[in-house]
Amino acid sequence: MKSEWVQTDFNDCIDKVTYTKKVYRSDFLPIGKYPIISQEAEFINGYWDRNDDVYKTEVPVVIFGDHTQVLKYIDFDFVLGADGVKILKAKPFLYPKYLYYYMQSMQIKNLGYARHFRLLKEKKVTYPLSLSEQKRIVSKLDDIFKDAEKAKEIAEKNLQNAKDLFESYLENVFSNPGEGWNIEKLGNVCELVNRGISPKYINENGLHVINQRCIRNHYIDYSLARMHNEKVKKVSVDKYLRVGDVLINSTGVGTLGRVAQVKDLPFPATVDSHVTIVRPFSDKFNHQFFEFVLIYLEKSFEKSGMGASGQIELSRDTIKNNFTVSYPQSISTQTEIADKLRFLEDRVRTMVTIYKEKVSVVDELRKSVLNKAFSGEL
Repeated sequence: MKSEWVQTDFNDCIDKVTYTKKVYRSDFLPIGKYPIISQEAEFINGYWDRNDDVYKTEVPVVIFGDHTQVLKYIDFDFVLGADGVKILKAKPFLYPKYLYYYMQSMQIKNLGYARHFRLLKEKKVTYPLSLSEQKRIVSKLDDIFKDAEKAKEIAEKNLQNAKDLFESYLENVFSNPGEGWNIEKLGNVCELVNRGISPKYINENGLHVINQRCIRNHYIDYSLARMHNEKVKKVSVDKYLRVGDVLINSTGVGTLGRVAQVKDLPFPATVDSHVTIVRPFSDKFNHQFFEFVLIYLEKSFEKSGMGASGQIELSRDTIKNNFTVSYPQSISTQTEIADKLRFLEDRVRTMVTIYKEKVSVVDELRKSVLNKAFSGEL
C-alpha cells in the first residue's frame, strides 16, 4: 500500500442515516413524482407520490441490496422499496462515488437470500487520504467504464438479435403451415407422454436419472445425472430413454418448459418425476424435426404451468391436450426443414458464443481496472 493510502473498517466509513418509510412491492405505482429504489436489479423499480416518504439526498449515497448484493449510486431524492435495502452514506473523508466503485471490487460470499450486510461490516476500505486523489480515480473510472458499458451494450444487443433471428425463423416455419401439413393435438402424435420415476438414489452401479438441472439450452448434460437403485424399485421398460425422445422440464419456477432431445445415450437412463418424456410416433416424424416442433412450443410450455408459486407444474394432460403441432406429412420435407433449422441454429450458437465472450471480456476488464484503481496503480 502506498504511504498516502490508509485502510479503515467498513463500518467506520459509513455515517448513520434516518430511514424514511419503505414501500411494499405490491404498492409501487407505474408512474409518479418520485422514483422508488429497491434491491432489485433494475435501477428504478417503481414510483410514489407522497412527499413525506421521500429520502432527501443531500450528498450521494450507495444503495446496497442486503439479500441481492445489488449496488446503486444515487444522487437524487428517492423513496425506498421495502425489505433488504441499506442506505450507505460515506463519511466526509470518503468521496461517495469512490465508495461505490470500491464496493464493486469487494469479494463477498453469496449467501443466497440471506442477509449480506453483516459480511460487509467485516471488510476494510482502502483509500488515498487525499479527496482530490479519490476524485481523480473516480473520474478515470467513469471514463473507462463509460466506454466499456457501451461495448457491453452493443455485444448484448447483438447477442439478443442472434437469438431473435432463430426464434423468428422458427415462428415463420410453424405458424404458417403450408399445403400438405397436418395440425393435431400433441398427444395424438405421440406414443408416450409420461413423467419419470421417484428415484431411490445410490452412489454407483445404478440406472442414470436425468433431472431438471440436466436440461438447459436444448442440451442434456449427462454429467449432472444421479443414479437410481433398481434393486429397490424396478423401472418399467417404457420409461427407459430412447434416442429421439424429447424431455420437458415439468415443474419449477425458472426451469419449467425447457426442452431437450435425446440425441445419444452414453448409458441406460430414465428421468425423475419432474421431467416428462415425450416420444413421437416414429412413422410420423423425422426425429430432428420433432425436436424443433417442441423447441417452438417451449415458451408456451413455460406459460402454461399451474399451481402455487414455487410449485408450478406442467401436467401430462396439459401437454397432451392443450398444445397443437403442425407438421408436413412428408418425412422428406420434414428432413429438409430440419436440416435448414439445424444449420441456422448452429450459426446462431456460434454468434452467441462470440458475443458472450465479448461480454465476458468487458466484465473481466472491469474487475482488472478496479483492482488496479484500489491498489494505487491506476
